[in-house]
Amino acid sequence: MSDRQFERTVHDWLEDGSDRTPPTAIDAVLFAIRSTPQERDLPIPRRFIQMPNYLRYAAAAIVLLVAVGGAISLGRPSVGPPAASPTLSATTPAPPATQLPASALVPFTSAQYGYTISLPKGWGAQAATRALHGTEPLFGNDPQVGTPAGDSIMGGLFGQDAAALGRLLIAGGAIPAGTTLESWTADTALVKCGAPTTHAAITIDGEAATLSTYASCAGLFMQWVTVLHGGWAWHIDWINNPGSEGTDVVVFKQLLATFRFAGSSATIPRGPLSGTYTTTTFTPAVTFTVGAGWSNKLELADEFRLWMGDGAHQLAVARVDGDPIRFARPNPDFTIGTPFATTVAGLPAQEVSLVLSPTAGNISGGFALGAFVVPGDRNALVVQHAGSTSRVIWLQVAGQEVAIVIERPTGDTTDFDQQVQAILASMSFN
Repeated sequence: MSDRQFERTVHDWLEDGSDRTPPTAIDAVLFAIRSTPQERDLPIPRRFIQMPNYLRYAAAAIVLLVAVGGAISLGRPSVGPPAASPTLSATTPAPPATQLPASALVPFTSAQYGYTISLPKGWGAQAATRALHGTEPLFGNDPQVGTPAGDSIMGGLFGQDAAALGRLLIAGGAIPAGTTLESWTADTALVKCGAPTTHAAITIDGEAATLSTYASCAGLFMQWVTVLHGGWAWHIDWINNPGSEGTDVVVFKQLLATFRFAGSSATIPRGPLSGTYTTTTFTPAVTFTVGAGWSNKLELADEFRLWMGDGAHQLAVARVDGDPIRFARPNPDFTIGTPFATTVAGLPAQEVSLVLSPTAGNISGGFALGAFVVPGDRNALVVQHAGSTSRVIWLQVAGQEVAIVIERPTGDTTDFDQQVQAILASMSFN
């Protein structure tokens, strides 16, 4: 029914002056309600929706129906026995919010940070491209625009038709000198949102943490966790539109219980290393010896990384399948050397060098780590730092192909190469 047809139907009824609503008017109102598209609420975006003309006319007609009917009723004598006094009935309370079933959750591992957390099925992540810089804000004036250092995780991304319960922003960075949990919270969450509605001490993966809850920060309901771990300071922030706070609190608590920092289950300590270590999370297990100045960035089931000072000087070991440098072959920004035979841990291997042009930009598509296995594609290793020189070594270990990526800036003058050779010489696979 067009706007013009609807207007004519309502106009004819009003001009008629009847105290009964004609069937055509009722049909018009019901049709307008049934045929108006209903929009799903998105988790964060807020916008004003323009009401179609005919729906506004429908609403006006309904108001008139009530007003005219009420006036007619008041102007007529009542017929029959007096109406019984109304009785008050108790309002049925809303059912308490419940956790999501375990079957509705799937594990997620951050490509930037290596932490793991369980998320509702269908949620997607816009990955961080770097770590936090000191106490930089977690988001700008609009909480929908987060720092590049934050993993932004929510429902409805990448075409997934999932019920979005909210949004998570998770980020971490090296702790500024003298930082405590109290000062980290005050210099970040409190600066951004002010005094919280409630403030609670909790634990995250065994670490003392603070949960600051805001009934309204930038007009949104927010639960902001601050925590220190492994020489880093962290934010885990839940954001949602107001109106579902009860469910938000329950679900956020459920997800927090699954959060694990990178290396939580590994025998290699997170942070500075010096000595001989054996991987337990990464398989096939690797035993190696490393000197002072190196640190464990992360250890996962299919990858672990060692840094010398920073991500530009890195040794990564990963399980792969197929050609480990296939991503580089068609890319003119890479200069690929001639493969040659070598040995690692007494096993035959192949090695090739990759030199990435200083003007190549972000080859890895948004991840700041120097070398890693692409999530969902175990056939390709990615080297990211423009102007870097990498050694890629691959070998078979008990039927599993393993790649070792060693990355440093081209023209590096440190003793990185010598230290890497000592680590490789100490390696054994168990």
